[in-house]
Amino acid sequence: MGLSQYHPLRGWIFIYGLSGTIIDVNGYRDESNTSYQLISPRLGYETDQFYLELMGVMKPSKGKQPGGLPLDQYQQFPKQATSPDSTGKGFASTWGAKMIFYINNDSRLHLKSSYRTDDWNVEMDGNYLEGDHQSHWTSEINYLLSHRIGQFKNTLLFGVEYRNYQSTYRMHPDNFWSDKTWWWESKNDIGENILGLFFQYDTQFAEKISINMGIRFDRIQMKYSDLANSLNNVETTHRKMCPKIGFSFSPDQSCGIFGNYSQGIRSVNLVETVYAPKDHLKPEKLHHYELGFRGNFAGKTYLNLAGFMTLTKDFIIETGTGQNLNWENAGEVSSKGVEFSIGKLFQKGSSCQLNYTFQQSDYKSCATAKGYFSNKTVPLVPKHIIGTIIGHNMGHYGRIDTAIRFVDDKFIDDANTLILNKYTTVDIKYSYYYQKVDMSLSVTNLFDKTYAEYGKMNGGAYVNFVPVAYPAKGRSFIGTVAWGF
Repeated sequence: MGLSQYHPLRGWIFIYGLSGTIIDVNGYRDESNTSYQLISPRLGYETDQFYLELMGVMKPSKGKQPGGLPLDQYQQFPKQATSPDSTGKGFASTWGAKMIFYINNDSRLHLKSSYRTDDWNVEMDGNYLEGDHQSHWTSEINYLLSHRIGQFKNTLLFGVEYRNYQSTYRMHPDNFWSDKTWWWESKNDIGENILGLFFQYDTQFAEKISINMGIRFDRIQMKYSDLANSLNNVETTHRKMCPKIGFSFSPDQSCGIFGNYSQGIRSVNLVETVYAPKDHLKPEKLHHYELGFRGNFAGKTYLNLAGFMTLTKDFIIETGTGQNLNWENAGEVSSKGVEFSIGKLFQKGSSCQLNYTFQQSDYKSCATAKGYFSNKTVPLVPKHIIGTIIGHNMGHYGRIDTAIRFVDDKFIDDANTLILNKYTTVDIKYSYYYQKVDMSLSVTNLFDKTYAEYGKMNGGAYVNFVPVAYPAKGRSFIGTVAWGF
């Protein structure tokens, strides 16, 4: 993270800065080293009536993907890499602009836009994957108006949002496997357009009680083009009106109770795959409920507690095997749980924090080509996650933070027959600031724990039709340097 300079001139405040970060990770698994750099320029200015900011991020990267291991092997050979010569390269960039027009003390007009690109290639699991001309453009304009009628403090917000995603994917056997297996190739274009209209009204009709209400309309258009077989082309359009309502009650400034209900729609996510969707695949629809408590006591201790429930209709699961992977809407999923966090600040900047999440996610009704999974647990969702962070400020000698995380076991299949084991990891980070330079050294998985966060029912060309686990990296060292001027 870099530093910005503010330079006043004739009532204007100029904002400019440049930051750079270098990250290098070398895990204990073969073919697991990764390095990338981040360069972030920033430029802008501000007056009493106008704010403008231009920003960017450039990220060249190079790394290796060790690939997955058959489930019955990864415990015995967690360091093994199954993707020989798997070096991949990428270059990503993000450019954005933000403008705010302060019309008067009660209203403002806000415009923002960003454009992201990402070109990459990698060899993994016997596949050569390539993403070209990948771009993601987002743009939004909104208007905010605040006014008071008697004791009622009201805020109106309405606007328009547009998103456009485009990418070309290609996949074929990698260099190691191209002369050892039958040749196949997949190449396609994916495009997605999302148009959203939103309106929100907030009112504080008493000193301690506020209500917020809103509605959003989304139109999602997805187009998939198979460049090898036009018969597989898919183009769909979906629309959804999503209301929301919430409240907050604060008996005093140190604590409050809040509750929310909202609906949403989740677009079909094709970013991580190159296989074709079915023409009748529908986006997921969500109903979310939340009730909780927030408290801050004497500025030294804070407490957050919330219960939640999410009902997801048209839940999407992956079906098929090998080169015939696909997606289907699996029916309805119910997720409910509790989130809890408590933290304490001590003198001289030392602190401790405890976080806990319980989540139970089950299929309520599910019938697909893979079978019936009603009342089964959704894969890759652990019931319990516990984390703690302990930090100590050593003054002129920097700061050290230690994080401990426990993650419960989880299924990797819809039938709930295969499990990834629970695990506990320890990370430690030392940071130091000197002469406008931020430096840090981190050690992740300090005790070299063998575990897997992710798994699926089949891998690539070399582990087809068998369950696969993706072991996490072993003990890794990460160094970062950030500077600004």
